[in-house]
Amino acid sequence: MKKEDLFRAIGAADETLLEHSEQTARRTKPWKKWTAAAACLCAAAGIFYLASHLPDPGSGGAGIGTSDDSFQGTSGLSSYAGPVMPLTLLEPPDGISAARDVTFDLAPYKTAEGYIARFGIDVTDRYTLTNHTDSAQTVTAVYPFASNCNTRKKSLPNITVNGKNVQAELHAGAYSGTFMENTVNSQELRSWEKYKSLLEDRAYLEDALHSAPDLSIPVIVYECSTSDEKQTAQYPTMKLWFKASSNSKVLTYALDSAEYTQNGSIREYNCSLSPAGSGEPLPMVIVAGEDIDSYTVRDSSDPDSQNPSSKIVRRESTLGEILTEIVESQRDTMTYLDFETGENYDGIPQTVTTEMLCETAAELLLQYGALSDNPTEDYADGDLRTILDEAFYQGRIPYLTFTLTVPAGQSVVVQATMFKPASFYYLDSGKVDIHYYDMVTKLGSNLTFERITANIKNRGRRLYSETFGFHQADKVTLDPNQEHYQMEIHS
Repeated sequence: MKKEDLFRAIGAADETLLEHSEQTARRTKPWKKWTAAAACLCAAAGIFYLASHLPDPGSGGAGIGTSDDSFQGTSGLSSYAGPVMPLTLLEPPDGISAARDVTFDLAPYKTAEGYIARFGIDVTDRYTLTNHTDSAQTVTAVYPFASNCNTRKKSLPNITVNGKNVQAELHAGAYSGTFMENTVNSQELRSWEKYKSLLEDRAYLEDALHSAPDLSIPVIVYECSTSDEKQTAQYPTMKLWFKASSNSKVLTYALDSAEYTQNGSIREYNCSLSPAGSGEPLPMVIVAGEDIDSYTVRDSSDPDSQNPSSKIVRRESTLGEILTEIVESQRDTMTYLDFETGENYDGIPQTVTTEMLCETAAELLLQYGALSDNPTEDYADGDLRTILDEAFYQGRIPYLTFTLTVPAGQSVVVQATMFKPASFYYLDSGKVDIHYYDMVTKLGSNLTFERITANIKNRGRRLYSETFGFHQADKVTLDPNQEHYQMEIHS
């Protein structure tokens, strides 16, 4: 049966619909799996190589390695985890000075079976804040770190003030990267200079703390499900057609493929339906703006049937409510990578709240996706699975904020301890078993550092090259006017 005959048979004989059905541009594409799949394959290849090329931890020592003159830096990295960044204050630090001490712990990862590759190091970033005025000062401290929404608890900096844990509030910054010119691919920040461009005017920080996407946008939801009266297949498939105007913004979730006219007015979707009561998420079409004109639904296997085993339920909601439903349904099924051991784990880390993931997804939709005026090609089709996957894995700079009081004429000690993931070189670089780490001294901070020192601890992994001065000593004084320090170590 031709498509125009099918439209007439099911009572959708709108002449515009029939005309466009002959002109349909086939844009069928199976919805892509998480971009993390490719990343995990690359990580797995690197992990396999590294695990088979581990140095003997007992050989440790300072290790002269190569000359610093040959330092390759971030230019040869395949993935960059970002630098260790400094503490700052929301308020002007009038009368408050700071001293900073950073410790890098190079101890290898040890299990009951012995030493294995460790894809990061422990970092302690310690600050002594001194109040030189005659009155106590209460300030809001802000600690930035490079990460994403795939942040498990150990990678989240633990903050103490004078040795006592504080409850810091977590704020997720927006996607920190860009999109490659003339492609649909996102491009993460690949150098500390890119971080400098993003953070030095503090606008990114202000947006992370004070702006939030509008989650109250009203939407109409068309939920696809099996009919209670008729279900002949365990996973029946259905086709959905509808006509949308240029004022309609269409999002989808859990649909298998799509094809539509070049201007997007006539759309056809295919999806598989889970058995009733399976608990699996239901496929949805979500419409913001002007509602769709009409829709038609049929079983893919029996398009002539007037009694399909699938049905559509229409309901009104908001963007925030729909994103919350979807994220909650996926909390136990999304996969994330433990950078310390290289193992994958199921479930969204508890450090990432549903609200945070919904807001980061909404930001993508409104800035780059189907709800923006100029969507990026890869997000234009409105697939929420793609958007949520990208929001989960895209790089960003989260911030931890907390309040502290510095008594008059006294000091307080603020300490951030964290697991810092390694940065990796390309497999053909000759440095596949070398990990890269770096820090910035004052980027984005309004504090005046009277002293900055760096320490190296537990030389269980040998230094390859560095600019700190660790080849000569375990503790070095850094120049606060030098913005960036870096080192390479054997895995």
